[in-house]
Amino acid sequence: MPSPLEKDIVNSIKKMLTKNGAWVVKTHGSIHTAGLPDLLVCYQGQFIGMEVKRPETRHTVTMRQQAFLDAIEAAGGTVGVVTSVEEALSLL
Repeated sequence: MPSPLEKDIVNSIKKMLTKNGAWVVKTHGSIHTAGLPDLLVCYQGQFIGMEVKRPETRHTVTMRQQAFLDAIEAAGGTVGVVTSVEEALSLL
C-alpha cells in the first residue's frame, strides 16, 4: 500500500494539532518563503516548526529547509521532520 500524499499528512497533522488547542499555520512555498517549515505551530507557549515529509522522503530535507529548522532551534524553538500524526504529537 503506498504511503499517503504529503498534503494528506499535513492536513491530518493540522487537524490534530488544532483539535488539541494549538495555533497552526500552513506555509505555502514561494520565492520569498522557500525553505520555511510546512507547519508553524504554537502550543502551550512553545514555538514549533514542522517539516512534513512522506515516510520514503524523510531524508530529503533541502539545505534551505535545514537552515530554517536550525534557525528556529537556535532561537529556542522546537523543530522536527515528521511523517505522521504520531511523530507530530511527539514534538508537543
